[in-house]
Amino acid sequence: MPGINPKIGTLAVAVTAITACGAWVGANLEESQKVKKIQEESLPLKISRLRSTREALVARRNEIESKIMSFQQQQQQQQ
Repeated sequence: MPGINPKIGTLAVAVTAITACGAWVGANLEESQKVKKIQEESLPLKISRLRSTREALVARRNEIESKIMSFQQQQQQQQ
């Protein structure tokens, strides 16, 4: 049984390595695209949550400001 030509063996190893690298890059690209899609889909939900949190904070701020004004008016009336 004749031996494998060293050039063919080297070429086979190189092709195998390149194929493996290509598969690895392809898998990583596919994974990053999935992550990007998930992030894009969840962005409106995050924005919605931020808006409701902001609205709640603004309402609370207005309530506190109203109490401060009321307290200041009471203080002025007592003087």
